[in-house]
Amino acid sequence: MPRRAVPEEEKRLVWERIKGAAQKHHKHYDEHGIVSLVARDAGVTPQSAHGWKDAKTKPTMKALSKLSARYGVSLKYLEGAADDPAQTAPPDEADLRAKMVALVEEALIITAVPDDRNMVLSLCDLALQLLQSGKDDNAVLVELTRKARAMSSENHSQDH
Repeated sequence: MPRRAVPEEEKRLVWERIKGAAQKHHKHYDEHGIVSLVARDAGVTPQSAHGWKDAKTKPTMKALSKLSARYGVSLKYLEGAADDPAQTAPPDEADLRAKMVALVEEALIITAVPDDRNMVLSLCDLALQLLQSGKDDNAVLVELTRKARAMSSENHSQDH
């Protein structure tokens, strides 16, 4: 699936926010060992977390969602889309947010549309609203694919 290139400074910002949240959460203010802690918290390999630290790769939305829930900061803050780390959802909604991320990722795979941060965040907001209203996963997925295609169409028509 085509993805936009993520600027190095954006990757560095995401890592700095993850690292800061991890250090505060674990009360571990030394650089040594922080990558391993983040990897464990995100459920990824240390090599993946090193890629984030070195600004070679950016964490998936699923990893960011796990870290957001674990560290008690907002997903938008970790993603670099908000300056306030305050979490808007109570920590007990971590499972709901993990489901939201999985559904958004699935919708993006199904539609194979090029995505960007605004589209992903918009889809996450929609998925969370629908899940909180009691919609089942299939209904949420249908709505997410519709919205992704519509947003892609809008972006495509604006480019021409």
